[in-house]
Amino acid sequence: EQWLWLGSEGGILYLLKVGVSSLDVASSLSIDMGSSIKCLLSHDNHVWAGLDNGQIAKFNLDSGITTTFSQPSSCSVTCLTVASHMIVATTGNKVVGVSLSSGEKKELLEVSSHHNLVGVVAEGD
Repeated sequence: EQWLWLGSEGGILYLLKVGVSSLDVASSLSIDMGSSIKCLLSHDNHVWAGLDNGQIAKFNLDSGITTTFSQPSSCSVTCLTVASHMIVATTGNKVVGVSLSSGEKKELLEVSSHHNLVGVVAEGD
């Protein structure tokens, strides 16, 4: 079986357990994230959600615990990826990172305020 994660504008994170050979739903779970979900990333048994209110939330698949990181920005988090042992997010005109080990947040880059960033991709080891 496989898991399918869906994020909604209403702030609900849906987990669907589906069969490998079909998309028949075997079971489901929904989690209220508190703000519209703009993007999702699955990494190392966690699902990360970029939220409309500028927060980043992490759902632990083993424990079922959700951790929300304080707002790195007042803009929506539009994209998430993994690079250099951190979750990297675009939000407004900034790129921010959350350390996978400590949860520490830091601003990595800021571009002109006339340009909102909408994507980020990491490549390489």
